Amino acid sequence: DQAEQFMRDEQEIDEPSAIPRLKDIAVPTLIVLGDRDIDAITEIGGILQQGIPGARTETLAGADHMLPLRTPERLVELILTTIRT
Repeated sequence: DQAEQFMRDEQEIDEPSAIPRLKDIAVPTLIVLGDRDIDAITEIGGILQQGIPGARTETLAGADHMLPLRTPERLVELILTTIRT
């Protein structure tokens, strides 16, 4: 599927995978997706949430990968709430 292909493409780059290091992230983490995102983006969001301790995922209705253009007010609200936490 698309997420697996993305991950294979990433492995072809001469850099170590970041996935094993996600567990080292020790700050509040907000993953924001749109309910119209393609499956690969949604799957990557799931990988991030599973790998980052305490990560929180929000899915915005009516948005795709262009969140700042589709739902700017809601995105800013989520970011500010996370920063203030």
